[in-house]
Amino acid sequence: MSGAGADKRAILREKLDRLRRLIAERGLDLLLILDASFINYLFPEGFSSRCATVSRDHAELYVAPLDFERAHALYGDDVEVKVVYEAGDAKFWFGDKVVVQDLNKHLRDKVRGLRVGVDTAEHAHQLLSDARSIALLAEDLWLLRRSKSEKELELINRAVEITMQAINSVVPEIEKGVREYEVAAKLEHAMRLQGCEDHAFNTIVAFGVNTSYPHHIPTGKQYDGESSIIIDVGCKYCGYASDITRTIVPSLERVEPRLRTVIEAVAEALERATSSVKEGANASYIDGVARTLLRERGLAEYFVHGLGHGIGVQVHERPRIAPSSREKLVVGDVFTIEPGVYIPEKFGVRIENDVAVTEGVRVLSGGLEKIIEFKR
Repeated sequence: MSGAGADKRAILREKLDRLRRLIAERGLDLLLILDASFINYLFPEGFSSRCATVSRDHAELYVAPLDFERAHALYGDDVEVKVVYEAGDAKFWFGDKVVVQDLNKHLRDKVRGLRVGVDTAEHAHQLLSDARSIALLAEDLWLLRRSKSEKELELINRAVEITMQAINSVVPEIEKGVREYEVAAKLEHAMRLQGCEDHAFNTIVAFGVNTSYPHHIPTGKQYDGESSIIIDVGCKYCGYASDITRTIVPSLERVEPRLRTVIEAVAEALERATSSVKEGANASYIDGVARTLLRERGLAEYFVHGLGHGIGVQVHERPRIAPSSREKLVVGDVFTIEPGVYIPEKFGVRIENDVAVTEGVRVLSGGLEKIIEFKR
């Protein structure tokens, strides 16, 4: 098995062990996972999965026929993979042992008389009507998911490293006349060459006035050789995401005073917010640290989004670092800190780091300059 495949299997075993401890602590017999987000947490492969079950000594994954071989090859030593046929589907070679033709009936039979935990209330009553007892474990599962293990942190860190290396290799190639979508393509190509599975989201490359659009889509706009640039890019490695944004200028010494003032304010907001990260801190407080700094500089009205979001197998997950968030940080949380200021029809500035809550805070993307200059 390849290195990436071995990593994925090791991570799955680690997660199954954690889930089995939760099952034992709650006095349950079985955990039924129905929500696509939680299935993807266990199996971040993009399988066409219907559900998964975990007991104290067994696990099952239910997939569509097109994913059976791949899922079995990767995870078959640790999980029994079953094929779910819909009514009218063609029948293939899989054999009766792994085929489920009526999933709802199969699950109702499986849980009969058992103490069952479930990750979502949706459809649970219908499927679990014959269970001995039902426990909703969504919050327990989110806490496990947020508390990244050292192995998970290693994979996220590798995704971050790939992204930083791509930025460092592509930025020096930005020349007058290059188009936004060309730079985006080069970034994604550079990440692929380093072994990433995919880009984590649609890459943002914005020149000049387009930097004032927080979620700009790269266009055919050509670089004028003088304007500021925003790059927001990330990749997936072994199922785990990175997400990094940098503001790039030819030279800080030559940018207009207003833009330089905003760049300096956003950089300071990033530093202050990062310094406030610790276990037990309110996520809303972290947001407030950055927002207060920008308010003091007269820029808060142009900071139009939350300060950050969790990253893991998804590029946007909990915790939310925003004014309305009620979450407290836990050890193992990994999230972005991305203050931004967007002056309509002028320019925007955003700097985004990926950080992890440890005994303090670990800046995973700290090896990349916050403001990148490519002096011409």
